[in-house]
Formats: sequence, C-alpha cells, structure tokens
Amino acid sequence: MKNQITVLGALLAILLSGVGCTKPSREDQPKTDLTKAEVLLIADATAKSGGYDVDKYNMTGCHYE
Repeated sequence: MKNQITVLGALLAILLSGVGCTKPSREDQPKTDLTKAEVLLIADATAKSGGYDVDKYNMTGCHYE
C-alpha cells in the first residue's frame, strides 16, 4: 500500500511538472485588431496620465505582438 502511494505520488508530480511547463497556444491569447500606431497612442496617453514625461523617451524602438 505504501509503495502504491509513493508510485502514485511520483506519477502525479511528473504529470504536474509537465503541465506547468507547457506553453499556452496562440488560440488561448486574446485577439486584437490594434495597429502599432494605436498601441503607441494608448501607451503615450497611459504614461502621461501616470505623470511620466514621454518626451524623455525614444518611442521608435517599441515593438508589440
């Protein structure tokens, strides 16, 4: 009985470690139709509303996916 519990515990640990390492599929991620320009406008407005001076930063290297 003790051996069965040990084996089941080991199998459960292996299964859980495999599930925790899987990468979510692209279908699980939210879809967006925003353009890069729209994303930058939203980021700019959000930064300004948070009190940041966005003119101090170079926004040309921004990327999003």
